[in-house]
Amino acid sequence: MALDLAPPPAPAPLRAPAEAPRADRFRQLDSLRGLAALAVVLTHLLVIFPVMERDTWGEEGRLGVNLLKYTPLHSLWGGHEAVILFFVLSGFVLATSFLRPSGAPGYRDFLIRRVWRLYPAYLAVLAASIAAREAFAASRPDTLSDWVDAVWSAPASASEIVKHALLVPTFNDEVFDPVLWSLTHEMRISLVFPLVMLAVVRLPWWQSLGGAVALSGFTFVVTRVAGHYDTFITAHYLLMFVAGALVALHRDTLVTAYRGLGRWVKIGLAAWVVLLYSWLHLLPTVGALHVGPTGDWLTTTAVAAIIVAALGSVRLREGLLRRPLVFAGDISYSLYLVHAVVLVSALSLLYGDVPTALILVGVVPVSVGLAMLLRRYVELPGIDVGRRLTRRRPAA
Repeated sequence: MALDLAPPPAPAPLRAPAEAPRADRFRQLDSLRGLAALAVVLTHLLVIFPVMERDTWGEEGRLGVNLLKYTPLHSLWGGHEAVILFFVLSGFVLATSFLRPSGAPGYRDFLIRRVWRLYPAYLAVLAASIAAREAFAASRPDTLSDWVDAVWSAPASASEIVKHALLVPTFNDEVFDPVLWSLTHEMRISLVFPLVMLAVVRLPWWQSLGGAVALSGFTFVVTRVAGHYDTFITAHYLLMFVAGALVALHRDTLVTAYRGLGRWVKIGLAAWVVLLYSWLHLLPTVGALHVGPTGDWLTTTAVAAIIVAALGSVRLREGLLRRPLVFAGDISYSLYLVHAVVLVSALSLLYGDVPTALILVGVVPVSVGLAMLLRRYVELPGIDVGRRLTRRRPAA
């Protein structure tokens, strides 16, 4: 199945770049993904403590904790914001495969590559998490946070294993690995992403973006009325993919506009982006101003601006291309998948016998080491299979 993604005769308000971007040319964006993965890891290391999980605004003696929770410092460990960054980056990278001069891939080839990109590492970690649950769930500590109590607490039925393995159906992410929920939305949106690109390329940017925003708002109304939050909320996250695709499509125009800004304007913009990114967690009197999905909309706006800055700023690009950040980007997917299982397993084995701080310090290198192995022996071979299965098929 081939898709005709040629733009309509009438130009959109923002023009597509003359030369379509390629995913492998933007290593600094991989580093952004690595930073997001590290933020998710830090989130789960912190939320094992009840004080980080509950609302402590106004409590005496909580100045340091509240600075970390209710100021822009929260952006350093904002797990939800990091997932939005993942989604926007996915939209950008997936869009580049449809914008290359050689033409857009057929739906079959696109789906084959996507499945082999996501599933092998996902299934490997799912199997490991099932084994870890069987081995350690009985000794999971019950004096830590609600987040720790929730992991491995729901029944592990055969139907739940099947739904996890298929990835697309709605499942309870507390059964095995609490981070797998985002992969469900990632795969669902991947199934329809070629149609998303058709709309992004053929419609003016404000129409495709406005449509995605309207769908997001409608989704929240539906979930309030009809329930089934985990099923319908995928339509909300579609907005993040559309935002990333629009940044990819109009990259040249956006980067040129960014580079034309004055130094102080860029500094002011950076401060504003930090505020937008962490909007949901600012002072309660500020964060309470968001209604429904608007907090996610602001975070998505901030992420889009961060991507443009990473593409347009020489200094930021050089900083993101430092070897540790590139390494973090390389293992980001595998690290995201394994770290929570390692954390809960370590707490189940060692909590009460080993100082908690020492457990948390040890979780990080173990997670990184397992992520390296998973990437080398599962993730990369899976990607290679997807490429070989589609290599001889001509682009459409």
